[in-house]
Amino acid sequence: MPLDLPPGARPALLVLFGTGVVLGMTQSAVLAYLPLYGVQVVGLTAVAAGALVAAAQAGAAAARLGLGAASDRWLGGRRPPWLASSPR
Repeated sequence: MPLDLPPGARPALLVLFGTGVVLGMTQSAVLAYLPLYGVQVVGLTAVAAGALVAAAQAGAAAARLGLGAASDRWLGGRRPPWLASSPR
């Protein structure tokens, strides 16, 4: 498959891109509003609110690793090629 295809010719790549955009938007919202919520509503100090954000990020990293391992187990290492790279 040549590289000069229009973007609509690669629906799997568009799905991957869209998923990344949604993940980035969600993560940005959490990073922006979680410390504000912690300080203004819950009554945390600024340092405790920062620790809350750090815990949320650590949880997200652990979840990605855990879900990747679960995917390896459930799918038996079989993945569609488009997950690793876009078609050439």
